[in-house]
Amino acid sequence: MIKWIALALLGIAACAGPRSRSPLASTWSEASGDTADAELARACADLWEMRLRHSPVWATELGDPRYYGKFPTETPATRAHRLEEKRRFWRGTHTIDPARLDGEDRLTLAMMLEEIELEIAEDSHPLAPHTWNLNGLGGPQSELLSLAADQPRGTAREREQLLERWGRFPSYITGAGEDLRVGVAHGRTAPRHAVLTVIDQLDALLATPAHESPLVAPAAEGGKWIALHPAGDADEGRSGDGLTREEYDALPHHVLSSWDRVQYVYVPAEDDPLSFEERASFLEECLRLTAARIYPSFRRYRAIVAEEILPFARSDDEPGFGALDGGLDYYRLQVRRHT
Repeated sequence: MIKWIALALLGIAACAGPRSRSPLASTWSEASGDTADAELARACADLWEMRLRHSPVWATELGDPRYYGKFPTETPATRAHRLEEKRRFWRGTHTIDPARLDGEDRLTLAMMLEEIELEIAEDSHPLAPHTWNLNGLGGPQSELLSLAADQPRGTAREREQLLERWGRFPSYITGAGEDLRVGVAHGRTAPRHAVLTVIDQLDALLATPAHESPLVAPAAEGGKWIALHPAGDADEGRSGDGLTREEYDALPHHVLSSWDRVQYVYVPAEDDPLSFEERASFLEECLRLTAARIYPSFRRYRAIVAEEILPFARSDDEPGFGALDGGLDYYRLQVRRHT
């Protein structure tokens, strides 16, 4: 039985909720399943660990705390490094003699080699979808926001890892923009409708006050932001949201956010498991990263999409990969890999 293929399903089923996940050992003891051959078992374990390194978000979904603060760096150099790592693995595993294996191990080896071979072919294909394939279901404007809800944050270490991961987002967004420039330089762009959809998503994202962003929500954790009209003015008495000056002054720490010339103060939930000092420290850094680094990166990314990609977008009459040079070959590769 090839248990290493099924480990992802087992890991997802074992995960706790988004606030905190049960910590795992530093290695997965069942990564090789019940593989009988020792050399093949080591290859299974090595492949599993390579998968986790290459996909830290997936590793987080599986509950592996080693990767809670990691995020992929997408540059030509890092892609080349991952590709070479897969090639080294394929070369090493290819030396295992299938004739000495029993039936199940022989099947495991064959599936493993084929999967890596197809991944190498996809990663090295000249069509390079990451350089042009804009769509509303993927890309940083979608992936990063959906990640926030599932990011573990129940312990002090997990909160540090959230901030570490958020700190990696700007370079990821910047890399996505640079990839698009490579694509358009080679005459590859997404259809116009897809480009406009992504621009609309970015506009909605950037129109959302930073303190209301899904990226800040994990740090706010049930508290609320109350507008001050004007901020902290004792003569105002009570703000439109119901916070008196006395209540404002009674807050042990003022976490403030300004948006559209209005200032907001954070009021924690009554059942907040953190002390106000812990909450304020976590929230202030998360808000700072979002407002001062992530949002500006999204603005630059939006400018690239709108000003450099949209004018050269493909006709909506030619939406598929087949409209691009090498597209039909890439389709065949995808069919082979996924069927």
